[in-house]
Amino acid sequence: MVSPLVTRIAGIALLIAGALSIYIGAYDKLIQQYEPLHWDFNWLIVAVTAAAGSLLIAFPKNVRIVALSGVAWPIGYAASLSVDVFTRLCLGGSASNCWPSKTDAFQYLIMNNPNIAGGYGWQLWTGTMPTIIILMLIAFVLSILTLVGLKKRKASSPKKETTPTTPPTGQTISRLMARP
Repeated sequence: MVSPLVTRIAGIALLIAGALSIYIGAYDKLIQQYEPLHWDFNWLIVAVTAAAGSLLIAFPKNVRIVALSGVAWPIGYAASLSVDVFTRLCLGGSASNCWPSKTDAFQYLIMNNPNIAGGYGWQLWTGTMPTIIILMLIAFVLSILTLVGLKKRKASSPKKETTPTTPPTGQTISRLMARP
């Protein structure tokens, strides 16, 4: 059986990922200068990640919250990174600020390569995005384990027997009405 501690660890992983996203938003001046939409989007990611982590910590046995916060959100996060790489970080920005290729966008965003041609390499700690991705993966796996454990526990728990109630007859109603 999976304990709530596992889900809370997943929540802590998301909170740390959120803190690293705060680090990106606070210190990545290139993205703030050249891609303000992406910079603003980073703050939305911070808010969602912090909320997801907090919900996992607060409600570790709620199947819907674990599914949304611990499974759906990491998938959504990975999808947003994929869209950024696929569009060469050009979505919402001017064409002059796009990376020349998807490979360059991947090297910048995911691998945090500080040596990209043109001097526009990653300016922050190079392990930032890989660490966030690993933390999202940890939260995802732990949440899947939690969901499987919750489903097994629900399936193995004895079902309460309910005794059918018969509707009151006229005689029963008259007895109830006669009581003082």
